[in-house]
Amino acid sequence: MNLQEHIRRIIREEVDEKTPIKIKLQNLVDTIGIDKAKRAVGGLENLIDILYDGDLKSFHKQNKIDPYLIVDEYYWQDNTMPNMYISEFIVNELNIDTNDLGSLGTFKWGPKKDPYVAFCDLNTVREKFNNGFNYYRVKGRGYGKQFGYGNTSQTIGKTYRKQIFKQIIDKYNLDSYK
Repeated sequence: MNLQEHIRRIIREEVDEKTPIKIKLQNLVDTIGIDKAKRAVGGLENLIDILYDGDLKSFHKQNKIDPYLIVDEYYWQDNTMPNMYISEFIVNELNIDTNDLGSLGTFKWGPKKDPYVAFCDLNTVREKFNNGFNYYRVKGRGYGKQFGYGNTSQTIGKTYRKQIFKQIIDKYNLDSYK
């Protein structure tokens, strides 16, 4: 049986009429993967609505999809810098505008006695990672420095980036999706 026939059989409920559609759809996800299963039901939103009653947290937890990634990426002269990426699903769920400068908010960074402020937003281009899902890169700028815009000499360092990332995780309660 080819893939199309398998999908048709499950969707038409020819396997067992007593088996709920949720179980059949979960079997489809387990057999052919989320990417193909979402196409079979008309998109990821429909898949999440059917399998998880629209609960994005359950979707992330049960499929072990990271709500955010902090990735060390090549920066300059064999150095790496951490960059943060937020799942496209969460960006959509939280209605974060990817075209709005400062859409994530303002966050403090630097020395505790006299911290600076960074205005953070999301890159408008999504990036696909090895897990097959799209993520938006977090970028920020403030006090003449920046991060997430590519290589630049005026960058916010590793420690201060991590300060900002922690505040973003806390503000949007991103760990609750794990």
